[in-house]
Amino acid sequence: MTISLPPDIEAALVGQARQQQTTPEDLALKTLREQFLSRDAQSRVLPRTHEEWLAFVQSLGRDCGVSPPDEALASESLYD
Repeated sequence: MTISLPPDIEAALVGQARQQQTTPEDLALKTLREQFLSRDAQSRVLPRTHEEWLAFVQSLGRDCGVSPPDEALASESLYD
């Protein structure tokens, strides 16, 4: 698919891409994914840049409170 942009939209896209230090094509794809793909579909799209990978990996972490002690996870204590 090829999309022809009117000059005003192209100028805005180029300006935003320059501010975000990316290419207009990458910014357009990112924006279209955010707009049209569901959250589940977005999570299946693999990141392409180092910054995207870093943000993706950091988003996987979840604060679950206090970690249980190692003894609580030992197989011997599971059957007590």
